Parts: sequence; C-alpha cells; structure tokens
Amino acid sequence: MRTPKVVKGLDCRRLTNLPLQRQPALILSDAAAMLLGMIPARQALGVVNDWKRDLAPVASTGFPLLDRCTGGFELGQVWVLTSRPGHGRSSFALGLALKAASGARWSTDFVSARDRLDVVSARLLATTARVPLHRLRHEDTSNEEASRIAAAVRELANVDLNLEGPREGASPEPTEGHADVTVIDDFHLTGYESLRMVRDHATRGRLFIVTVPRHLVLIDGELDPGWTEISDITVDIERPDATGAGESPRPGEADLRILHNRLGPQTTVPLAFQGQWSRFTPIH
Repeated sequence: MRTPKVVKGLDCRRLTNLPLQRQPALILSDAAAMLLGMIPARQALGVVNDWKRDLAPVASTGFPLLDRCTGGFELGQVWVLTSRPGHGRSSFALGLALKAASGARWSTDFVSARDRLDVVSARLLATTARVPLHRLRHEDTSNEEASRIAAAVRELANVDLNLEGPREGASPEPTEGHADVTVIDDFHLTGYESLRMVRDHATRGRLFIVTVPRHLVLIDGELDPGWTEISDITVDIERPDATGAGESPRPGEADLRILHNRLGPQTTVPLAFQGQWSRFTPIH
C-alpha cells in the first residue's frame, strides 16, 4: 500500500476535521477498474467509511496535542521513542504505559532491558504520587507526601500494569495472547533480531512502544529507513534545558518531534517536564 504524503511543519493546534473534497473521476469504466484491481474515485468515500468502521480500538496518549497529530494509541501500532541520553525517554515511556493501563484500561507490560525492577518501581511510584524520587528512595518524606504515596498505591492497585526488569541472558519477548500493550525500554539491548518480531506481533492487534537512543535511529540527521519500515510513529524527545549549553530559555519544557507518522503530519508538540517527579505533562 502506498504511504500517504505527510504535511511537514503543521501546527497540530490548528488541525480541524476538514470536509472531503470532491476529486475528478478517473476516466475508467467500472468494469475496467475492477479488472485492474482498482475502484472508481467516486467510490472512495465508501471505502474510507468501511476503513473507519473497521479501525482497531484507539485511546488517548494523555497529551491532547499529540493525539490530534497521531490519532492517539491504536492497537496494532508500533511507536518508536528516541532521544539523546538524559532527555527523559524512559520516563516518557513509563508515563505512556501508565496512561494505556489506567486510561484505556488495556492490559500493559512495561519491560526495562536496563534498569532493575526496584528502580522502575520507584520511578513509577514517584511519578504517580508526585514525590521526588530521591526522597522516596531514602524514605525522607513529609506527611503530605506520605499521604500522596498511599493514594498512588491505591491507584496503581486498580490498573493492569506489569513491570519487568532485565533478565539474565534473555531478551524480553512478548508471549502469545498476553498484554494488549507492551512497552520495551532500551529496546536496542534486546538484540535487533527482535525488530521483525515486534512488527509481526503488532499485526495481530497489539500496541508496541519501544525506546532507542537517538544515534541508532538518526543517521547524519536523517531517519534510518529500517525504523520507518517497522514503525507507525517515531518520536524524538528533546529537552532544551538538558543540552548542557548553559541556562535554557525554556526551563521545564520539552519538544516531541514527530519524525515519522504514517497517517498524519510531521511536526513538533510542546510538553512540560516536571523533572523532580520524572514526569511529562501537557503544556498549557
């Protein structure tokens, strides 16, 4: 299937549901079109309506502007998240996993190929309770923070989110008929033979989100075609205040650069980053 042409530089805040424009009819009879495996242009609207009816379930990412650009999460997709070191791709991926589990009520697995299970668990509790990670780990919390931690524990008890750390000598691989959503952090540590496996499992109706360092996705500033082949959406996370170039004019902000989007625009979505809680939020 031919990949639709995308619009570069489109501000998602200005996207609206534009009416379908009538297109010139092809100079082909219906019979000739059918023999060629084509349809007359006047039937396109019916095909689109059938396609919309058969779409897989979709859900919000938790970021309205990102939803407007991408359509949100859809079962059967592969999302690739990339960034430079220290720009928050692990935290962003964990937040997306929590949103899929709590918002869409999809069963979700979060697998870290690098961080120990206790580190991942502490990060999840810190971001949910809005308690600084270092205070949580050293049990140096106020009464108010202790109350928020207790509330976060109750919240997490009601979501179908499973965490897994690195396994000795084994690569994390999804199992048949398990979670609706699988998030694999530091996917490059699992071995690249897993790439095709991810695409194959996604075609069976599961959502995959994987994180990879930027230097493995962008080659000389261009997106590696190997990643566009398996991904539906590729996003680069950049925090201007994490570049090490002195004081940032945009402290506490981040940009999501949509590098590849099969059915939407390539553009930039601004976010807020609350570093003390390792948490990304919509910007207002």
